[in-house]
Order: sequence, then structure tokens, then C-alpha cells
Amino acid sequence: MSIIEGGATFRCGIHGFETQNIDEWNDHCHNNPDHTEEGFTQCISCGTDIQFSGLPFHKLGPDGSKNIQLRCEDCENKMMGNVRRVTKKSTQQQQGGSLGSV
Repeated sequence: MSIIEGGATFRCGIHGFETQNIDEWNDHCHNNPDHTEEGFTQCISCGTDIQFSGLPFHKLGPDGSKNIQLRCEDCENKMMGNVRRVTKKSTQQQQGGSLGSV
């Protein structure tokens, strides 16, 4: 059973706001920049567990779930390395330079 089916009451300890309506809760948290996320998720690239904090609020879905997609530091570094290589190749092509090895 999801928190929505169970009739959950959402309480904001920061602003004293309380509701059982998921849309009201999403609006309250989304419109207040001091509402941030913290918790655990899995890396979308390799599946390793990631602990996070300080993310901007993500709205709850109709079933009470959230879709927070993050990459671990290793996967992020690998991805950024690939982006740098592609960007460098693209810049060389625009300048008419040799692609060679990067």
C-alpha cells in the first residue's frame, strides 16, 4: 500500500503546514526553496548506493513515489571525461584540425 492509499498526513516542520492532499503538499514544498531532499538512491549508471542531501524538492508522483536520478562520483567522472573528448573532437572538426587521438 502506498502512502497515498493509506491516507497519509504530510507535515512541514519548517512552516507548520499540514495536508492530506498530495498536490497541496507538492505545491507547498516546490514553492519554498528551503525545502530540499536528502536520502538514498542508486546510481542510474552502475546501481551503487548513493547518499544525497541538499537537492531541490522533487514532487511526489500520484503513487507517492519520487523519481530522483543521480550518478555516483565515478560514473559522473567517466561521463564528463567522455563529454570532454567529444567536445574536443567537435571543436577540432569545426576548426578543420586533425582528429588524431585525444
